[in-house]
Amino acid sequence: VCGCVMQNKMEPTAEEIDSDAALLEAYPEASVYSLKKRIRFLRARNLKVPQAVKLLKQHTQWREKLKPESITQEDISVALPSGTWRLGPLSKDGRPTVIIDCAFWRPHEYDNDEYERYATYFMEHMEKRFDELNQEQHIVIFDMSCWRMSFSTHLTKAKTLVSLVQDQYPERLFKAYLYNAPWIFEASWAIIKLWADERTKEKIFFIKEADLPETMHADIDPAELPESLGGTRATNFAIPNIPGEPNVEQVDAE
Repeated sequence: VCGCVMQNKMEPTAEEIDSDAALLEAYPEASVYSLKKRIRFLRARNLKVPQAVKLLKQHTQWREKLKPESITQEDISVALPSGTWRLGPLSKDGRPTVIIDCAFWRPHEYDNDEYERYATYFMEHMEKRFDELNQEQHIVIFDMSCWRMSFSTHLTKAKTLVSLVQDQYPERLFKAYLYNAPWIFEASWAIIKLWADERTKEKIFFIKEADLPETMHADIDPAELPESLGGTRATNFAIPNIPGEPNVEQVDAE
């Protein structure tokens, strides 16, 4: 469980500014990115400039290939209506949240490419939310109650998600709550955690109902959370619940 206090705003330090200067000298093309973004990539590599340069170059190649800013709902037409992902409420200190509910996950219905577009679609729109809300990080809530044994055959998608969090949107994650993970998830977690670096693993918290007051509900008003997450909100959030994007009807499993 989480008993930590994390910083809300992350202004660059003098050391980070110096590291950024070194990064730009080694990779002038990185000037297309904002200072804040470059600092995030530096932090992801503990201010080791060569490693941060490599990460940024790979990120640039990824953006050129995937074109994440151009992903539309039509590009994720199978995954999106499942309702697995949706934006949730703001936290008590104004951070945006994402709710990922395993009860609606049907990974056998689409390939890893669509899953990558699906997760990226939300992350790209989250980037816009950060600017609108003057925030830098978000909270992710995984409702793990309905994790199934069959999901273990789709861990490539989990690996893709870890890579997106660490390599394409580094330092955007504030906390990830894994709520009510059943014992059968342990075998999958033993594999997934091998793909996560220490900075990411430090932000992941496994919690049960008894932990909610000191963890998730300390961050997010339970009145804003659905009953499945120990809250008192009577209805679930719309899909995808992204400002400026149309909501879609949920499509249940056949």
